[in-house]
Amino acid sequence: MKKNSFILVALLLLGMGQSHASSVNNQIFSVDNKDGKITAKTIEKAFNGAGVTVDVNNNMNSIFEKRYKKTHHQAYNLAIFSNNELVTKLMKKYPKIGLITPLSMSIYSNDKTNTINISTLSLKGMARVTDIPEDNPHLIAYADIVDKALKSALPKGKYVVKHEKPIKPLYLVI
Repeated sequence: MKKNSFILVALLLLGMGQSHASSVNNQIFSVDNKDGKITAKTIEKAFNGAGVTVDVNNNMNSIFEKRYKKTHHQAYNLAIFSNNELVTKLMKKYPKIGLITPLSMSIYSNDKTNTINISTLSLKGMARVTDIPEDNPHLIAYADIVDKALKSALPKGKYVVKHEKPIKPLYLVI
């Protein structure tokens, strides 16, 4: 039993280290939203207008409130979106694009800083998950259209600066 517990703890620590190491694979775009004018619905509208189609945009707080009686953000939505033209071009040579189709985004408020934030996969993250080369023109176009949509949805927004290199994973020394 002790051996099984030890193995479980070791795997958990390795997994935590791996998740911390993946910070270059996602991107967070953020903007001040003191006035509350930017919402998940306005973000959806901007994404649709920028060339990506938002298929689902769910308010997760209602689910969390029912299940856990508590939420951590004033607003928290999960949405999925895609650009069918680019996905079709990529699908012909790289069927693994289906692993991230549709793409997802988290839309959440930071109540302490009065910001609204959108988290999506970065170009590096898309390439890593799908095994599509980062310099593939269609994948770059997909990342560019996501960037355009983010900037349309959150005018005056900026990417949150994160570590350039992945954080070293935690290792269990035996």
